Amino acid sequence: MTPAAERPSLARRISFFAGVLIIYAVLETLFEYLAERQFFFNRIEHVVMHHLGPFLLALSWPGATLISGMPAWAQRLAAHPPIERTVYVLQQPAPAAFLFVGSFFFWLIPPIHFQP
Repeated sequence: MTPAAERPSLARRISFFAGVLIIYAVLETLFEYLAERQFFFNRIEHVVMHHLGPFLLALSWPGATLISGMPAWAQRLAAHPPIERTVYVLQQPAPAAFLFVGSFFFWLIPPIHFQP
């Protein structure tokens, strides 16, 4: 159990669970059925999955809490220098922006987006 002093604030917990909940809502409910058949709902689903959900998850800043709940071997793997350096580089503004926009354009490629 995480000591009270190290637990995330209520706002961070709400942000995390709200992000997970809205992503779940658009992927695992009848909303997905609507999104497959109506473009308007598809765009709402896209905004939730690509913008709003990840924003709320990032806003919760869950890294330290998630790492503390990992098995010891996974904690050691996450603390391995090459992995730490890679994560550090990917979190810088330019690579993060490139990955964000790049993933957006990747999913707009018709053969990828419209898989049967």
